[in-house]
Amino acid sequence: WEAVAGSRQPHTPTLTAPTTNPTLGTGNKAVGFYSFLPGSSIFFSFFIRFGSSGANAGSGQYLVSLPVAAANSHTGDQPAMGSGMVRDDSGATVTPCVTYVPGSNLSVVSLHASGQTTPVGSTNPWTWANNDYLAGSITYPA
Repeated sequence: WEAVAGSRQPHTPTLTAPTTNPTLGTGNKAVGFYSFLPGSSIFFSFFIRFGSSGANAGSGQYLVSLPVAAANSHTGDQPAMGSGMVRDDSGATVTPCVTYVPGSNLSVVSLHASGQTTPVGSTNPWTWANNDYLAGSITYPA
């Protein structure tokens, strides 16, 4: 069986970190959608904003849940890349990112900010706080 292209489906993404999960706080927003594409691929788009109060950055690299796990025929390889952006509300800074599915965990998407040597996480590219957000999209094999 092969999935055929279909309509847009909602997916509420979850933001996690391997050491301590971030707390999005009051007034947060986490929205996303996905669509099946011909050839057993999925297009996924997400937006996650920390709330206006009570946000906590957590600890470690940020991981965003995928609606459907990615397929990877070569264990450990990176199966897909896309684009995104992160915004520091207090500094009014917007930074472009690459989104990717790490070969070590096919149920999440991660971000790597332009000019940074480590993935987006609790202290990179800044310490996350109220009203900061991350957004992205990726097409990946399912």
